[in-house]
Amino acid sequence: MAYHTLSSQFKTSVVAIILLFSSLSYASEAPFSVSGAKTIDVGEAKYLYDNGALFLDVRSEDEWAIGHVTGAIHLDLASGFEALFSASNDEKGTPVVIYCNSPESLRAAFASAVSVQWGFTNVFFFRGGYFSWMTSDYPTYMGYSESVKANFDSARAIKTVN
Repeated sequence: MAYHTLSSQFKTSVVAIILLFSSLSYASEAPFSVSGAKTIDVGEAKYLYDNGALFLDVRSEDEWAIGHVTGAIHLDLASGFEALFSASNDEKGTPVVIYCNSPESLRAAFASAVSVQWGFTNVFFFRGGYFSWMTSDYPTYMGYSESVKANFDSARAIKTVN
């Protein structure tokens, strides 16, 4: 019975958030705020980083592989973010900084809203995202994963044949 309730709550949350953000689908940038989350700039993000907050990168695998905040956890919004739903109630009070690329991307706003809907109480929407972090010369990991490198190698091989 509890599983059915969680499943229904999960579905209801996702539908509500999709409806909430459907009006923003034509927007050229993310909203300035997300209800239930605190919008932060790069300086506030660095303060939270230095104090042990959990950073969640909701970008694609390829974007993550090219570079991300050192120590961040990758939960691609398109596939994998739902793992956050199963966090325990104790974990839902952890400071969580959610980011994507930049203010032009809606993914971090969407992920922040969903996290709040799922009961997280200490959500920080890092609107400036990875690009502002990187240009501030804060700790990043840059490098290609094997999957991204394989994609580039395949593309290069195809180009050579043609």
